[in-house]
Amino acid sequence: MTSGPARRAVPALAAAAALAVGLWRITAPPLWRDEAATLSAAATRSLLDLLRLLGNIDAVHGLYYLFMHAWTAVFGTGDLAIRLPSVLALAGAAATVAALGGRLADARVGMTAGLLVAVSPVLSRHAQEARQYTVTTALAAVSTYLLVRAVQERTRRRFAIYAASVTLVGWIHMFTLLILPAHLAALWTVRGDRAVLLRWAAAAGAGAAVFSPILPLALRQRAKQVDWITAPDAAAVMRLLEAFAGGRILIVPVLVLAAAAWWWRPDPRARVDLRILATAWAVLPPALLLAASLIEPIYWLRYVIFAVPGVALLVALGLRVLPWWGAVPALAAMLALTVPMHLQVRSPESRVDDVRQVARIIAEHRRPGDGLVFEEEIYRRITAAEPKAFAGLPDLTVDRPAADAADLQGSEISDVSILRRRAARVRRVWYVDRSDLEGAPGSWERVKEDEFRRSTKWRRVGRWQFRGGTVRLYERR
Repeated sequence: MTSGPARRAVPALAAAAALAVGLWRITAPPLWRDEAATLSAAATRSLLDLLRLLGNIDAVHGLYYLFMHAWTAVFGTGDLAIRLPSVLALAGAAATVAALGGRLADARVGMTAGLLVAVSPVLSRHAQEARQYTVTTALAAVSTYLLVRAVQERTRRRFAIYAASVTLVGWIHMFTLLILPAHLAALWTVRGDRAVLLRWAAAAGAGAAVFSPILPLALRQRAKQVDWITAPDAAAVMRLLEAFAGGRILIVPVLVLAAAAWWWRPDPRARVDLRILATAWAVLPPALLLAASLIEPIYWLRYVIFAVPGVALLVALGLRVLPWWGAVPALAAMLALTVPMHLQVRSPESRVDDVRQVARIIAEHRRPGDGLVFEEEIYRRITAAEPKAFAGLPDLTVDRPAADAADLQGSEISDVSILRRRAARVRRVWYVDRSDLEGAPGSWERVKEDEFRRSTKWRRVGRWQFRGGTVRLYERR
């Protein structure tokens, strides 16, 4: 086990590496609609309105939204400002995993595991996004580290701190509580009496109990949260393996090193077998969520990336059983092979759309007396990302704004006569749609298409493509 100055230096180096990777071209990926949802929730409404929102939708993101509400009030809503907390969370995750590897193995394992977390392409991608998924990774790592400390020291205070971390894990995202079965699996083989299992059960139960009031609310909101998710298939499993390995080309090497990790022999004084802990951490959360999704689809890759540190620890142990002259080149090759994936996640194509591009188009060409129509209401979130670009531009289909409707994009009218009366007051209409696909017959989206895209009363005088859809400008004939 690592001791002395190395115990402090190794986590610091891992954190520095994560900061360097996370900040590299952090503003290059475009702001997309999920990040616009964060801004809609956290940056455009009062605290009371935010609490009303959480009572209606996105309760599972509540702790993150509350934090971002305070953060954006201080640091603003620029791309760097809103993504920086995710980078800091990645640094915290890398440092904690490095400390955990050092505590249960040695400095070499800790440094390697921390570095692998820092350069993980899937974690790096989410570190450059104003959502909480690297925060879930950091809190899962912190909770695991606190559990190891509690098991080693066996004091009530340590288990109480662990219980508090479980509460935070649940509040940051409920699926992150899938780390608890991994903790149980690791403790099942702890050397010594079974009293530690009882202490863990009490601490984990107490921590989860503090989270439990949000569970009924989250279950009521699940139709709004995950109704777009489909049942996982073989392609989803392959994407999971690719993301956890750092690229498709690394899947086999990572599996080989994970198997080699079991040739490493743990120090009995550590009390927790790092091989079991890392394997359970890497395997159980995604496996359990995939299994549950066979009954009701709820699995999505970003929900389980907090299990990536388990893979990093296994790979670090696998490299540890090799002599240094074999481990160093192997690690260097693995890091080099992640570069293509890093470049991809920092490209415009890594996000499904670019909401600021829409705002730039409209801001550059708008005139007094213009109106605005979103074919799909989800794109109304754009106005939260760039409120100045849309200031004074009447939204012809909005019924209640997002803050009044206690949701992320507001509610819409459903009466075409109201739309026509509003459209009669403007000379030109900016029409934003998600793609060139037509709305379903009889849908409100189809009604809007008929009023503008197929109408003889309006002629198209401009058309701009943005990543994710099209902006059209119509002028009254």
